[in-house]
Amino acid sequence: MTIRFGILGCASIARRMFAPAIAQVEEAKLVAIASRDASRAAQFASEFGCAAEDDYAALLIRSDIDAVYLPLPPALHETWARKALAAGKHVLSEKPLTTNLAATARLVEEARQADKILGENWMFLHHRQLQFIKDTLASGRLGEIRLLRASFGFPSLPPDNFRYRAGMGGGALLDAGGYTLCIARELLGDPLTLLASHLQTPPTSEVDRFGSALLVSTDGIAAQLAFGFDSHYRCELEIWTANARLTAPRIFTAPPGFAPLIRIETGQGTEEHTIAEDNHFANALRSFIRRINSHDADFDGLLRQAKLTEALKTHAHHTCHQTGPGPA
Repeated sequence: MTIRFGILGCASIARRMFAPAIAQVEEAKLVAIASRDASRAAQFASEFGCAAEDDYAALLIRSDIDAVYLPLPPALHETWARKALAAGKHVLSEKPLTTNLAATARLVEEARQADKILGENWMFLHHRQLQFIKDTLASGRLGEIRLLRASFGFPSLPPDNFRYRAGMGGGALLDAGGYTLCIARELLGDPLTLLASHLQTPPTSEVDRFGSALLVSTDGIAAQLAFGFDSHYRCELEIWTANARLTAPRIFTAPPGFAPLIRIETGQGTEEHTIAEDNHFANALRSFIRRINSHDADFDGLLRQAKLTEALKTHAHHTCHQTGPGPA
């Protein structure tokens, strides 16, 4: 069954990644784009061969749309996801789905009531390099996992970027941190227990710019996470096992046309595995469509991700964990 999509907002990720991915997926069709800027909507529509709407609500009332993709700033996700669900549309949202646990719980309940699929677009979960890592660990040849480390951060963004604005749902935790939490959950399993966390918020900043966390799985395996803005670029997964060290230096952002490298170091030497290029946006879209067609309304992952994010934020914001500039 072909799923007909509408997009709310002409965000860069929609133009660079999502709309081109729709063109590669036989079961998907882009029907319309909506923007509050009519000229931007018209330009986007011309580029991708779809209709243009100059109002989000106008797109939601269209009868020729089955699902809506939300690339809006995080603070707007709950409002427009609720409106889309109320209009009878499935919703695929860019991450984070919402800015807090209570909002995620509300959306999950509304999706249940509407009998619609609600998804959070962690596209890296659908890249073949992650399956290679899972298969390698499952083979047992590397031995038991001792430690997982994940880092994701990038250099400064333009000052007006929504990621620096608290009112738009900005902050390093909600943006970059979510990736590290997600991969720890994926590889170590749920639930994870938070042992420690820290968020750095400069005095002149509205939002946290850097953070870190220590978590442990039910099997006693630790995960060390670090994430941030205004930093040297890092996008790495490291897994230390009984017999080896596995690293993936582009675990979260391997784009279409890029062949990522997985390195495995053992006592016998170093192996380098070049993974065939993949399109994790197209794969994530196919996965979402399969969920729609199979009526897979499992929302547990959405709630676990939100609970862990909330726990990290609450722990880090406790007064006993606050630090300021200068020596301790």
